[in-house]
Amino acid sequence: SVICLIFQTCYVIILGMNRLHGSGEAKSNNRIMIMTGVSGSGKDHLVGRVVSTGLMPDRVRTFSFGQLLFEQAQATYPELRTRDDLKTMLTQEQVEAEASGVIGRLVKAQPALVNTHVVYRQGDTLAINPDVEVDLQASHYVYVKAEPAQIVEWRNRDASRTRAAETTAQIGLHQEIALGVIHAIAQHVGAEMITINNHSDFVDANLATMHEALEAL
Repeated sequence: SVICLIFQTCYVIILGMNRLHGSGEAKSNNRIMIMTGVSGSGKDHLVGRVVSTGLMPDRVRTFSFGQLLFEQAQATYPELRTRDDLKTMLTQEQVEAEASGVIGRLVKAQPALVNTHVVYRQGDTLAINPDVEVDLQASHYVYVKAEPAQIVEWRNRDASRTRAAETTAQIGLHQEIALGVIHAIAQHVGAEMITINNHSDFVDANLATMHEALEAL
């Protein structure tokens, strides 16, 4: 039920945030921009537009954390066929263990734009891995949000992914939870927090905002 999901989600996130606040001394920020938002909010599209319009600085490399994580995990779990299998076939602990192998690669590649899910669906709950955020120590978090009904439409158009069905109410709740968690993480690691409303009326302004942040890396 939705109420059960809320309690499970809050429990997992509270555990994660406790680990975050107990992470130790502050570190200097890496030149890494975390691009995040719920699945289907348009992160890939925005990154593609930044590249196609020539707004991506040549020195900045782009990565999909999910794809890197899938490649890392598939070496351990060859039964995985797509990155969506990470959500349904592995436990939270197994995903966290594999994620540790991706972090060093991204830090070495900076300046970098990393397209990822900070708050993600793992089985029937929403989860976070605070160790990833502390170790990446990003300088920027860009949170992409959109109207839940629009996200449902975009998801339905995308035949390349296998996603669990969510109502507009569930997507809206996921977005609000994720926004609060990511704001807290950004404050904790000393990163700049940017929120982008992915709507056709704001395309030019959103691209300009991303370009300015990327130039600062």
